[in-house]
Amino acid sequence: MSATKEGELPNLSPTQFYAVSQEQVRHFDLILRSGKEYTLPYSLLPVSVLEGDTLKLIAYELHVHVEGRNLIKIRDHLKSETLLWLKESPSGKDDGASKVFISDIVARGKAVDEGEIN
Repeated sequence: MSATKEGELPNLSPTQFYAVSQEQVRHFDLILRSGKEYTLPYSLLPVSVLEGDTLKLIAYELHVHVEGRNLIKIRDHLKSETLLWLKESPSGKDDGASKVFISDIVARGKAVDEGEIN
């Protein structure tokens, strides 16, 4: 992901729900519809589980649930550590315009200082 200024993300298309790198990266970002952003290092992600329309990321004291469609692509990029960021749909409604859709991202656990993000 390219930043426009230090720490500032570029404007993202409402139908773009993730980005990948050509090389392995050390972390990826979760971008919520509220505008909050969280960075997760790959070193914390020992387990990812794909169950239907839910991708579960389980890391020590953090559990992230990503809800959407065609999440196998996201899981594959997590496995290769090339995922740069995931973004929730602004509306949460799937119009079928993109190959991958992310309706919700929810994280829980002691590692999240606010208790739960979504």
